Amino acid sequence: MRSQNLLYCFFFLCSPLLLHAQEQKTYVGTVSDSIHPIPAANVFIVNTESVLVSFALTNEQGNFQLTLSKTLMQQPLWIEATCMGYKKERIKFDPEKQRYTFTLTRESVFLKEVTVTNRPKLQQLGDTLRYIVSSFAQKEDRSIGDILRRMPGIKIMEDGTIYYNDKQIDNLYIQGDDLMSGKYGTATKVIRKEMIRSVDVIQNHQPIQVLRDKVFSDKASINLVLADENSVKVSVAGSIGLGLPNLYDISANTILLNKKIKSLNLAAINNAGNDYSSQLKPQGSGNMAGSIDKDLPDLPLSISSAALPNIARQYYFDNNSRIFNLNNLYNLKNGFQLKANVQVFNDVNRFAYSGTTQNFAGGDTIVYHDNERIKNSPKAFNGSVQLSANKEKFYFNNVTQYRSWVETNSSQVRFNDNVFSQGLRNRRYEWSNDFHWMPALKSKTILELRWLLKTATSNNKQLTLYDGYISSISGHEGLHDSIIQQLRDPVSLSHLYLSGKRAMRWGTVYQNAGWIMEDHLMRSSLLFSDNGSLTAYSGDEGNHQNWRSNQYYVSTGMDFKQKKWSGTIQLPVIWQQVRDIQKYYGLNNSVSRVRFNPKGSVRHQFDLEKQASLNYSYTTIFGDFTDTYIGSVLKNYRNLSSSQGVLPFNKIHAASLNYGSQKSISLFFFNADLSYTRVNANTLMTSAITDSIEQTILIKEDNTQERWSANAGVSQFIFPVKLNMSVKVGYQFSSSNVILNNELTTINNRILSGSLQLTKRFSNIFSLEYNGRYTAVKALSAMQPRKVQNLNHTIKTSFIPNKRLLVDWVIRNAIQKNNFLTQGYFFSDAKIRYTFSKKKFDLNIEGYNLFNVRKYTYFNADSYRLISTDYLLRGRMIMAKVDIYF
Repeated sequence: MRSQNLLYCFFFLCSPLLLHAQEQKTYVGTVSDSIHPIPAANVFIVNTESVLVSFALTNEQGNFQLTLSKTLMQQPLWIEATCMGYKKERIKFDPEKQRYTFTLTRESVFLKEVTVTNRPKLQQLGDTLRYIVSSFAQKEDRSIGDILRRMPGIKIMEDGTIYYNDKQIDNLYIQGDDLMSGKYGTATKVIRKEMIRSVDVIQNHQPIQVLRDKVFSDKASINLVLADENSVKVSVAGSIGLGLPNLYDISANTILLNKKIKSLNLAAINNAGNDYSSQLKPQGSGNMAGSIDKDLPDLPLSISSAALPNIARQYYFDNNSRIFNLNNLYNLKNGFQLKANVQVFNDVNRFAYSGTTQNFAGGDTIVYHDNERIKNSPKAFNGSVQLSANKEKFYFNNVTQYRSWVETNSSQVRFNDNVFSQGLRNRRYEWSNDFHWMPALKSKTILELRWLLKTATSNNKQLTLYDGYISSISGHEGLHDSIIQQLRDPVSLSHLYLSGKRAMRWGTVYQNAGWIMEDHLMRSSLLFSDNGSLTAYSGDEGNHQNWRSNQYYVSTGMDFKQKKWSGTIQLPVIWQQVRDIQKYYGLNNSVSRVRFNPKGSVRHQFDLEKQASLNYSYTTIFGDFTDTYIGSVLKNYRNLSSSQGVLPFNKIHAASLNYGSQKSISLFFFNADLSYTRVNANTLMTSAITDSIEQTILIKEDNTQERWSANAGVSQFIFPVKLNMSVKVGYQFSSSNVILNNELTTINNRILSGSLQLTKRFSNIFSLEYNGRYTAVKALSAMQPRKVQNLNHTIKTSFIPNKRLLVDWVIRNAIQKNNFLTQGYFFSDAKIRYTFSKKKFDLNIEGYNLFNVRKYTYFNADSYRLISTDYLLRGRMIMAKVDIYF
């Protein structure tokens, strides 16, 4: 046996085609009353804490069949049979015993007095935790998202992203299907609670059948289980809202959800502050096999220097938005699935602010004053068609996608003593195709072929500063009719790989071989217009850059899973060639390097509901063209950037320790993590800050950065007082270097954060929710220390005097504090909803910012700045809205 294990290890290091399968056993038996079989009897396998790990019902002959994975057998288990009118029988479970026989004896059943305590219900089914929707729903709830927010252990962010025990879920499925292609935030808002029977959180989820019980996954996903998967009824809902000042909010959606067809289509328009752009962004992976796509590097141009404030977007988002969001899925008879997802979006929104930025550099403080009114006009189209099959013998998936993004933005600016206007045009058209084929062979080998092609043939930007801007750009000081920054970057990406996997008793081994090609053709020019003639920037020649990267890699890996231990080891070897040609500067830089990026993790499963993991990776990575361009680029009206043509090369050590625990029966969830990252780089950012512009250059210089972080969170439903509580605390420390006005400065940033959420229903007619968030940022260096604190409280009361009337009142308190000032604000929202007797109509009266706050100050700090920004708010808004359901 020892020689055989040595042979396995040698085969793992040398062969590409080894893989693991996790064994399962099937157990059978009968339930009878010594004379007749008992149909519909319940047969459970439970652990010592009575947590359910497997379940079956007997058939008409009293027979049952249970399947149990090898992992679940590592704990003490019991098997029991129950049926109404019979005494329960319980037997110690023996994994080696294949057949169990139960003989139940009859007993009289006396119905005792029952007290309804409204205790929330969960079921633990192996790695699946099932939340019963009816046990968490309240009569004021409408969508499944309303119920998800009060489920212990589950958290929904503002953009719709869902976290389970503080870990982002991989995706959200509807009866096992990914209808939304990862953009699931819309689904949770419009799917009515009556359509969903349970919310299943699937831990260690492996969605690809050909890999199931072969390749281990530590991802978590959520599956919405339909109340009636055979229904063909179309659910239609609409909303019409009108209000003051000159407000409208109109939407309509149709939903059809069954096991063959799933459809969710939405059309909406509003100017009441509802932002539809989040519907364009995926919250989940959108691909069962994970994504091999990447966000292509981009050199952004901007007309604004302000960050978004930390308050509800509806208070400041002055919009006129439209969206069509169409999602349709068909399960074909041959096991294939056809899906189409289309989003069409356009908007005209306005944003106004004034700010003060204190730049601390070289013992001096340089102050910028900005006042800006911005008009943004984005248009977007996302369209994808997917054909897939997820079978036991093979997995096939092909996704063709087209995306476009067009912006025409403008603004009026006062920057220090400059008063001017500016415009920004941004056009990007992108096409991609992702082909994936994964067949299983008879030798327990799984082959995998995947090829992603992606191209952005048009990626054009133009920033124009019009008459009134007083230039301080060297060689072009003073006034010009206009200053024009043009930039074009057509780009293409190809990622092709072949993988082999083979299942063994002790684990899984595999090997990949692939090629990644990325090609950029960047052109930029900075032009000055006077009396109809254009003059190029005299400081350099602009940019005419050809940048290409080719990566050829082989990667040997292993997944092992034995008893309570599991883990992953990946040993990729990469040969990368980078070619950077900038002919204006005589640069023809070619770099070729072999990189070794090992990564490993080990996980210990203490029991079914407690686990800890240790992760480590060493990554070496090159920079991209956004780090190497030599010609100056005016990114915005106060930042001019370039580099010395040095190709960054970073060496990154990253380690983390994670612990998660839950007690499903008592609705208790706990998580904690500790992480460390160290980056050894060969480049350093240097900034020259003057009274009117900041010029940044990336230079060659050894540079080390470090970051520590620690987080812990608890979520629990406290039964004696019926209180749902969630607490999270975190601390982060980072150290980095920068050259400011020719002075090397080390900056240490410390961030302390915490949040508290409480939900309490005092009776059937009154409930109270509290949300508190605190963040403290402290930047320390030889310069003046920068301190910013943000504290936000939200209190929501709900009053339901009867089944038809609901009154919500929300109070928000925001406190901002920096080195010099403290600001406090109170906001208030209210909602009254009346449901008509047929329950198909809701009348809503909604009010936002009832205290009519018109200005909000937000404090922020970064490496060498202290920022104070005043935002113009929309003021009080009142709306009457009718919701219709069919």
